[in-house]
Amino acid sequence: DPDRHSNAEVVRPEGDYLVGYHYGPDSALMQTYKQMVRYAGEHGLTFGEYAYEEYLVGQIAVTDSKDNVTKISLKLV
Repeated sequence: DPDRHSNAEVVRPEGDYLVGYHYGPDSALMQTYKQMVRYAGEHGLTFGEYAYEEYLVGQIAVTDSKDNVTKISLKLV
């Protein structure tokens, strides 16, 4: 139903991103975010207010959430 999903679509702006891959359950995503923020600080990178998550391997493909793979993209400014 196009009306139902029209507000859920997000188009990422073009540009440069800091990208990280998280292997494990969603409950541990913050660890990966912290590593990315630390890396950005060490390399003089600044990023905007939004993060984008893409579930590359998720609950449909694996039986245990510890096997999830999530791509995290932070827009650089």
